[in-house]
Amino acid sequence: MASPRPDTVAELVRSRATSTPHLSAYGCRQGGAWPKTDWAACWAEMQRLASALRGLDVARGDPIAILGKSGRAWHLAEHAVLLAGGVAAGIDPHVPRTQLQAMLAVVSPKLVLYDEDAFGPTDLTLAAAPLIGFRDLLALAGVTGASQAADRPGEPIAIDLPVEISGDDPATVIFTSGATGEPKAIRYTHRQLLAACDAIGDAFPMSEGESTLCWLPMAHLFQRMMNLVAVRHGATIHFVEDPRTLVECAQEAEPSIIAGVPRFFEKLREGIERQIDALPAWRRTIVRAALRQGDRFQQTLAGGGATPWSQWFVHRLCDRLVLSHLRATLGRRVQMLITGSAPIAMNDLRFFDSIGWRVLEAYGVSENAVPIAANRPGQRRAGSVGKPFAANELRIADDGEVLVRGPGVFHGYFNGVRQAGCFTDDGFYRTGDVGRLDDQGFLYLEGRKSEFIKTSTGRKVAPAPLEAVYGASRYLNHCVVVGNGRKHLAALCTLNTAQVLAWRAERGESSTATEEQLAQSPAVRCLIESQFDELGQGLAPHERIHRVAILPRQLSLEAGEITSTLKLRRLEIERRCRSWIDACYVDDERPALSARQS
Repeated sequence: MASPRPDTVAELVRSRATSTPHLSAYGCRQGGAWPKTDWAACWAEMQRLASALRGLDVARGDPIAILGKSGRAWHLAEHAVLLAGGVAAGIDPHVPRTQLQAMLAVVSPKLVLYDEDAFGPTDLTLAAAPLIGFRDLLALAGVTGASQAADRPGEPIAIDLPVEISGDDPATVIFTSGATGEPKAIRYTHRQLLAACDAIGDAFPMSEGESTLCWLPMAHLFQRMMNLVAVRHGATIHFVEDPRTLVECAQEAEPSIIAGVPRFFEKLREGIERQIDALPAWRRTIVRAALRQGDRFQQTLAGGGATPWSQWFVHRLCDRLVLSHLRATLGRRVQMLITGSAPIAMNDLRFFDSIGWRVLEAYGVSENAVPIAANRPGQRRAGSVGKPFAANELRIADDGEVLVRGPGVFHGYFNGVRQAGCFTDDGFYRTGDVGRLDDQGFLYLEGRKSEFIKTSTGRKVAPAPLEAVYGASRYLNHCVVVGNGRKHLAALCTLNTAQVLAWRAERGESSTATEEQLAQSPAVRCLIESQFDELGQGLAPHERIHRVAILPRQLSLEAGEITSTLKLRRLEIERRCRSWIDACYVDDERPALSARQS
């Protein structure tokens, strides 16, 4: 007789631990090795931590704030909180300190668990709750370091699951990224998290013996949901505690699935391109030819036409000799690459297609635990965000807004109030995103409803797709399209300093210039404008950028210009960069970029 389906996250974790105690639960990097901790040891760690939390009077429904970088300690703390009956409230450690205090005030946590490597007690003086560092909590619970845990069997202690907790009890609190305003707290139940787990697992299947990397911010929901999918299906979680080592970690751990954001894939492509450029001329020629062949092969497949035998044979040869070695950049077992959070450039998708990686773009909103749509293995259309998940009801409003209703949709922000205008009369959540469905049911997003730019000529333009087009330049870090109420579009740009310096070095110029000096360089301006000329060729005239302002600094999280998930905070950017924007609309004798593009 089959065991009953888990109704809470704690029950799901217990089911995994008791059914496969010797299966690997997670791995932590030590040097170049990844010692594994099995489920018997992991379950013992979670129980000990839960017992320690109960000893600190954590009871059913108590919110517990967790602040820290992604890693083993975050993962164990989260599940210990749920096992003790509490509610895990994740807060990103990179948010500005003033915003952090406001978040803590909203949640009013019973305890604050924090990463000592990211915070000091003085950072949290206004928390109005006891502070416990991750290391202190592990020590209090008698939980050893990752390497020791991997080398000894688990020693469970007697602790009952909070049987009084039901699937409709709150499990977690997350904060929206706050791209257009102050972050808001959202509470999700155990049942909603399990519904999301089921939906994601169906779209991106994992199985026992496979593995995934955990490196995205765990304060946000998607990474934790990917971890939960791994738990449900018996896959191993490899914790990458320093995102700068992600590629190196992937080569060592050889995961099956890697989830990232478009910026990661931009950087990954740049890294591969640099490796190719550094090859001797004869090898570089061979690699570029193999990439062209890979691109032609993938375009034939995407077009649905029959692949000639000769093309198939040449592609197999190129794949064996060249393309498979490029894919080894992320290890030799990658089956799925997933991206979300923002649009990814079509040029990047096509580049990875040519290598043999099918990057799957997905789409969700913070207000729905279940992702809204996703491309899937064998069911993908580049440029779309895939087909809607079966758990959701999706509808396109008359003005193009994407509406969604389903079991994962939130019931209101943390105080229980359904913000005015969030829902239609029949209960569909207004996502604020504008999109369309094609005849095959694939969803295409056209931008945020609130961010559409209306020029003084009456044209309405969505900035995000244009930013994906122009942001494909290897010489840019960010491209922000502006022009509301103006006669044409302009762009604020930040430089990819390493790439620009490499370009200068190729020209025999100094490679030690500062970011401010690069922004003021006429040669660099010509380079960037030529990039806009080239990339804007396929756009309609009213979508092309007429003027470019190169900022002498990067956009920053601390300044409130980007979110921790790397989304643009447009209002703050425009406020801080007003002088650069105004300069783009001062009449001068320089021809507009669009004139050169025509």
